[in-house]
Amino acid sequence: MFSASDWEYDTSSEDSTSIAIFTGAGGKLFFINTETEEHLDFKYSVLSVGAAKGAVFNVAKSLVSTASGGLAKVRVRGGFPFSVNRFPCKGIVICGGLTAGVFTPSFIDDSGLQVSFLGFGINPLMFAWVPVWGRFSSILPSGGVSLGIILCEQAQSFINADLPSSNIG
Repeated sequence: MFSASDWEYDTSSEDSTSIAIFTGAGGKLFFINTETEEHLDFKYSVLSVGAAKGAVFNVAKSLVSTASGGLAKVRVRGGFPFSVNRFPCKGIVICGGLTAGVFTPSFIDDSGLQVSFLGFGINPLMFAWVPVWGRFSSILPSGGVSLGIILCEQAQSFINADLPSSNIG
């Protein structure tokens, strides 16, 4: 039903705030087609509900440069390409994470680690999904799992071109 595509998760950036069982997050996701070198990125927002241990209130952040990666290639439903014309869309997020917050040794950056399942398209059917992992920084220690809705904005697509250097000649 779903098969591996040429698309891979590249990186992301995110800011999130958790209060009790609710988390709100927003950021940007970046994907790359390994065959064509085409890039696809879009902004997103997430509202999730979950069970957690630790801090009742927490703030977390990850940057584009923060370590992250895909656990597999983007999987697509037959007849549904992973492309700009599939966005904006809604989807689902299933996430599990753990962080030590600021109570880590100073030589450890980004003490948090999470694994997420991102599913794109819930109206009427999911058209693509990908499992990803990422590091992040947070204020307080906590850990938990959550289920949420992701709202993806219009995607942008581009191919990096080799431009002549202005230093030639």
